[in-house]
Formats: sequence, structure tokens, C-alpha cells
Amino acid sequence: MEGVPKPFMESKRWLSIEEYFIIIVDFDETRTCFQPPVSPKPSHICIFKSSFVQENSNWRADQHRWRQMETKQLPLKNPELLCTYFHTYKGENFSKRAYVLLDPHKHNSEHIVLIHYTSSLISVILECHGNRKKNIDRKHITTAKSQLAKQKTSLLDALLTVYKKLTAEDIHPAQINVLSPRDKIQVKNSIMNERKRDLLSDDDLIELYLINEDLNGFIKTYSNLFQNLVQCSTAKQHLKN
Repeated sequence: MEGVPKPFMESKRWLSIEEYFIIIVDFDETRTCFQPPVSPKPSHICIFKSSFVQENSNWRADQHRWRQMETKQLPLKNPELLCTYFHTYKGENFSKRAYVLLDPHKHNSEHIVLIHYTSSLISVILECHGNRKKNIDRKHITTAKSQLAKQKTSLLDALLTVYKKLTAEDIHPAQINVLSPRDKIQVKNSIMNERKRDLLSDDDLIELYLINEDLNGFIKTYSNLFQNLVQCSTAKQHLKN
């Protein structure tokens, strides 16, 4: 179980493009964080490095709620960096910028993200998650993409089995909010949405019916081509149980 990631450095001002570039191509590996930042403060600069491809976007789950504004390639001439700008949903004085290399291989680098937080937390409003009364004291926190991906890998297992498996992982208490399922409802929605991707549309079913009318026994003969449909129906029954 890894501890809470610490900032790489601090700066109250935005750095120059050259300064960001130098940091991201030549930084101290021992000061890299492999887990999402935890409620970072203004002036914090974090260097995020993912261990797996599925974790490349985990840096976004830093326990603040953001609105993505725009992306730019910098500098304008011979760009080397892609910068993404963010403001918090309520309290736009708090902002962050995320920098990645446009061509990591050119600099013998891996997937590295430099995130810089600035301004102030004074006007930031903590929003509750959803409209349910039971969530009124629950801060709106984005679940890490890697966790959402895990929820979609056991489509044939019962909901409770999947939920227990995911919540049994050894995670630092400060990271549970983003690296564990929010609740059973989130797991259920993730599984159901993924199953729907494999289901045939109404138009497809009509076409299949018409083909079977013209070619008697078509569905039975080629049923192995529609295993996904059968599996999803079985999985749906498991979920109800």
C-alpha cells in the first residue's frame, strides 16, 4: 500500500514553457507519484507517472471537481508540450494546468504528466454527490478511470461479488475515495452500461428475425455467432440475484 503522494515542488506563479519542459524531461524519478494527488493545494506541482496504461488518466482524480477549459500545443512555434487548462466547477480562482510531451519517444520518456495548481481555495465550494439526502454530506469526487475499468471486467459475476472484490483491495485510506468503488450503485451502473454495449439494437433484432424467416433455422444454425447476446442475458439474471 503506497502512501499519500507528495508534491514534486511548489511555485505560486505559473512557470514558463521552457521551465515546464525542462522539468518534465529531466526530473528526479524518486519524487514521482504513481497515485493520484490527494486534495492538492495551490502552488503544488506534481509529477504523475502511471504504472499501467489503464492508469494514464488517474491524475485527474485528485479529489477536486474540475471543468476542462481548453488544450494548447506549446510553444506556438515547434511545439513540444500539450497543455490542458482546468478551473474548479465553483470557485474559478483555483485552477490547474496539466502538461504532457507531444512526443515522449523523442525524449526517451514514458507517459509523464506534470500538474501545476495555482491561485486560491478561498472561493471553492464543496459540492455534494447527487441529490439524494444520504449523499448530502458526501463530497463530489471523481472516481479514477482505472477503477471504473475494473468494474467492467467481471460482467458475468454477481454484483455483490464484484463489489466485495473491488473493496477488498489494499488501498491507502486517503485514496479510497478515488481508487475504490463509490458504492454498489456505481458498480451496478458500470456493469450494466458495459453489457448494453454488447446487446443487439432493436433494428438488429428485426433484421435477424427477417433473415430467420427467409432462411429457416438460421439463428439456431449460427447461434454461436450470437454468444454475446446469450451471455449478456445470463449476466443480467446474475445481477438480479
